[in-house]
Amino acid sequence: MGRLALLVALAFVAGCTGSDAPRNGQIVASFGDGLQLVDLDAGTWRAIPGTLGGLEPTVSRDGRRIAFTRSRVERSESWEAIVSDLFVVRPGAAEARLVLRNASGPSWSPDAEQIAFMRDVCGARACLNVDNPYELFVVEVESGDERRLTGNERYEGDPAWSPDGDWIAFSSDEGLSIIRPDGRDRRTLTTKWNHSSPSWSPDGKQIAFSDYFDVYVIPVDGGQPRRLTDNRGPDFHPAWSSDGTEIAYLSNHVCAGRNGCTAHEPVHIRIMNADGSESHALTENGWGGPSWGPERGGA
Repeated sequence: MGRLALLVALAFVAGCTGSDAPRNGQIVASFGDGLQLVDLDAGTWRAIPGTLGGLEPTVSRDGRRIAFTRSRVERSESWEAIVSDLFVVRPGAAEARLVLRNASGPSWSPDAEQIAFMRDVCGARACLNVDNPYELFVVEVESGDERRLTGNERYEGDPAWSPDGDWIAFSSDEGLSIIRPDGRDRRTLTTKWNHSSPSWSPDGKQIAFSDYFDVYVIPVDGGQPRRLTDNRGPDFHPAWSSDGTEIAYLSNHVCAGRNGCTAHEPVHIRIMNADGSESHALTENGWGGPSWGPERGGA
C-alpha cells in the first residue's frame, strides 16, 4: 500500500471512529478526475486511489466499500450511447473492481452484499417505442448474479435501499415509489414526474428527494411533502447523514451580497439541518454525487 493510499484509508476510518472526527464520518463525492473524501471539519479533501473518472459514489453502511460508476461510449453500426459501468473500491486499495457493465445509480443493501441499480435496457440499440428505457435491477456484489425488479418500458431509476433492507425507493415518470427487493408490493408515494434522487432517513420514516429545484422530505407511511430549501438556484441530490440530523445536497446557488441567492454554475455541496435550517456551503465549484460515511463508532 502506497503512502497516499494509506493516508486516505486512515482518513476514512477516522471519519468513522476517530475521537476528533465529525460524528457522521466523511463525505464521499466526485470532483475533478475521480472520487474524493471530504473532511467536514477542515473543509479539505483527498483523492481516493483507483477511482479515476468515478461518478455516483455511494458508501456501504459499514464504511468499508464504495460503489461508483464510470462512463464510456458504446457503439453499434448505426447508434452510439453513453453508458455507465459499476465498480467497487475499498478505501486505500490501489484499484477498483468491475462488478457489472451497463449499470448506474448504485445503492448498497444494508448488509453490503447487494447493490440496487438502474440500467438502460436498450444501450446503444434504438428502442423506438420507449422514451426512457431505464429499469431497476439488483446485483449480488461477489457473484455478479443479477435480477430485474421492474419491466414497464418507462423510466424507473435512482434506487435507494431502506435502512432495514425491506424496501427500495426509486423515481419514475409517475413520481416516487417504493418496492420490495424481490420486485413485489410496489407502492406510490408521490405522483409528479420530476421527483427524483430519494434518500432514506436513518430511522426509515422519511425520504428526502428533489424536484430538480428544491429538496423535500416526505413520510414513508403517507403524507404531504415538506420543502426544505427555497432558493433561486436549483438544490438537488440530497444525502442524509447517518445520525439523521443533517442532509448534504448539491446546489447551484450562492447566497452572498445584496442580491441574496443567485443561480451559479457549476454545482457545489451544501449541508443543512434535517429541518432545512442553517444551510451552509461545504465545497466550492464542480462537485457531484455526495454520499455520507457511517457514524463514528460504527462497524
